[in-house]
Order: sequence, then C-alpha cells, then structure tokens
Amino acid sequence: MSQLRSAVACAVLAGAAALAPALTACGRPVAEEECRTLIVRYTELLAKEEEPEASPERVARLSGEANAVAEKNPKFELSECSSKVSRASYECAMRAASVDAIERCLVF
Repeated sequence: MSQLRSAVACAVLAGAAALAPALTACGRPVAEEECRTLIVRYTELLAKEEEPEASPERVARLSGEANAVAEKNPKFELSECSSKVSRASYECAMRAASVDAIERCLVF
C-alpha cells in the first residue's frame, strides 16, 4: 500500500468521521488517543485487505504513516474527532472485522 493509499485511507476515515453523529451516545466522549487508535485499526484492516501477505512490520509501518498523515492533514480534524465520533460508533468500529464495517459504524 503506497503513501498515497494511506492518505486516501485517512481521507476516507475522516469523511466517515465527519458524517458520524456529533454528540456522544452513552458514556464518556471519545478521546483523541482513541481516535488515533481507530486510525491504526482502520489502516491495519486496510493493509490486510489490500496485501493479505503483508508482514506485521509492514502493517505497523503503514499504520504509522497513516497516523502521521492524520496529524498533518487539516481535513482530518483529529482535534475534533472527539466531538464528531460517538462512543457507540467508536466501539462499533473497534469491533469491526473489515474496513467496510468500520465505515458503516462511523456513517450510520
């Protein structure tokens, strides 16, 4: 997966997060660190879907690249993730077994 693909993955996740409910459902708000964890989860699943034979090291490197893109990309609005992603959406996304499932959690 190229750096461009990582950037696209972040943009897709950012778009999904922007469409997520603005209010947290039940429980505490999603913390910024949890948002970073969500990026890692999304990227890991994406890497495994795109490159099923990718080594754990490659998956970790791609996750790190995606996190770096999210930190720098103003469209991602990492600092606003807590107010854009509900607790229920976050928990659903963290349980998701695929990229599509994560996106469904964040959009619906």
